[in-house]
Amino acid sequence: MSCTIEISSIKLPLAVKWCLLGIFSIMFLIKAWDVKYVNKGQSVFTYDAFGYYIYLPGTIIYHDIGKYEWLDSINEEYHLLGNHIYQLHDCPNGNKVAKYYLGTALMQLPFFLVADVYCRYSDKYKRDGFSAPYNVSIHIAGLVYMILGLFILAKVLSVYFEAIVVNLTLISIALATNILQYAVFKSGMSHVYLFFLYTLMLYLVIKWNKNPNLNTSIGIGVLIGLVALIRPTDGLIFLIPLLWR
Repeated sequence: MSCTIEISSIKLPLAVKWCLLGIFSIMFLIKAWDVKYVNKGQSVFTYDAFGYYIYLPGTIIYHDIGKYEWLDSINEEYHLLGNHIYQLHDCPNGNKVAKYYLGTALMQLPFFLVADVYCRYSDKYKRDGFSAPYNVSIHIAGLVYMILGLFILAKVLSVYFEAIVVNLTLISIALATNILQYAVFKSGMSHVYLFFLYTLMLYLVIKWNKNPNLNTSIGIGVLIGLVALIRPTDGLIFLIPLLWR
């Protein structure tokens, strides 16, 4: 699918901007309602989400992603894991290996660092990687990557379609697919981060096909690597730039 104009120069129509604002407002209100009334006090770091996230506190706070000796105290306080820690595999040498890849943790890193700096100087919250500010940071991460992904997708769609088609597509994806669940309710999972990276891949591929250059090529390569670090089977994303016409 060829593009006759430079995608970075495209300005979104006002109707599309209002649509994005409306979608974000709805998601924010649902998130606030869920956190305050439905899952009040429930940690985002449960089940698979814990496995994706574990690299961050293990590396930055506890400096232990081998034996994970700090987990017992965390589980005793927050009750995240139950009796069986399926997110880790036991090795013959006594170490433990995380079941999940570290790509999701890399995407969460900027938000984690903000929470970590806050807790470092806070008298109210523990700097343990699992107190309230860390929970909030990952909730925010899901919303931020979702709205960024929708914004980039709007730019991509605006290359080929009118505003009404763009808006209907954005609304359908954001509010009528399971990406809503992963952006709002389960932001510790990998799905919303992959959504953002896929939209960014479309943007860069269109940009590269219009104006091939080294910087865009590097960006595409980094994206492929990051997606593979989140979920190796999604490494097939390399087919998008390879087969794009």
